[in-house]
Amino acid sequence: MSSLDFDPSHIAFKFKQAINFIRFGHIDHDAKILDLDSFGKTVYDLMSEKNKRNIKELIELLPPPIFSTQIQMTNIDTGAAVTLGELSSGEKQWNYCISTVLYHLNNLDSIRRSNHGLNYYNRVLIILEEIELYFHPEMQKRFVQHIIESIRQLKLHNIEHIQIIMVTHSPFVLSDIPSKNILFLNKGGPIPADDIGLTFGGNIHELLAKGFFLNDGLVGEYSQYKINTIIERLQKESDPVQTEEYTELLKTISLIGEDFLREKLIEMLNRKTIPITRKEEIKLLEDRLKMLKREQNND
Repeated sequence: MSSLDFDPSHIAFKFKQAINFIRFGHIDHDAKILDLDSFGKTVYDLMSEKNKRNIKELIELLPPPIFSTQIQMTNIDTGAAVTLGELSSGEKQWNYCISTVLYHLNNLDSIRRSNHGLNYYNRVLIILEEIELYFHPEMQKRFVQHIIESIRQLKLHNIEHIQIIMVTHSPFVLSDIPSKNILFLNKGGPIPADDIGLTFGGNIHELLAKGFFLNDGLVGEYSQYKINTIIERLQKESDPVQTEEYTELLKTISLIGEDFLREKLIEMLNRKTIPITRKEEIKLLEDRLKMLKREQNND
């Protein structure tokens, strides 16, 4: 038992959790729900009393693996209970990714040179593949900052160097990495960073265009096709637009989100359209008025 007390490695964590569960009685084994706020205060008080300071000693006071656990949270907007399994794919991925990295770093850091027979690591390489999978753009923006800060809070003692390699297609992640630390690949071959420019704190649109080699614009291919089709139609010199066709073209043009392009196409459409009767001309103006009102409501 004395040797177990002085064993700082992760191998002893679960043994110590079971022993501390019996020794301190700080966990009500009959309770179905363990409130994290009150339990956290209990653990904090116990750590202060026993002069424990770091995260490894905190882990030793967590519930031992004899319990079958399910994490339950509270939705801050509705107050409803939410289990880990009910989180979105992105939220699950966020928790699994960060917690897995921290878990293994903490375990590796618990091994000291003096632990005979155990491999000792003071340099760690972490490789994260397609880290943005399932992440909302807001999560992609926060990921690099969060993982760095989370590792810093571990206060590792034995690991001296950590290198993180991320494979990503996210411009949000890219904007948190200096260009000198990025290897750009296009069709399996490297691209000089100078061809891309500075990335750290870079403009997302420029990173999309340059960093991901989007040479055909930053809009979807289908919308680009529809816009090009309209432009080709309006550029036909000897073929004026009739009233019915005008209405259909205007419907599509009114969907375009780029203000300048939308107004330019409407201008081209109006020049190309020949109203046959006064009634048809009124209808064209009414259609245009409806579109303007929709735009006003969306502003």
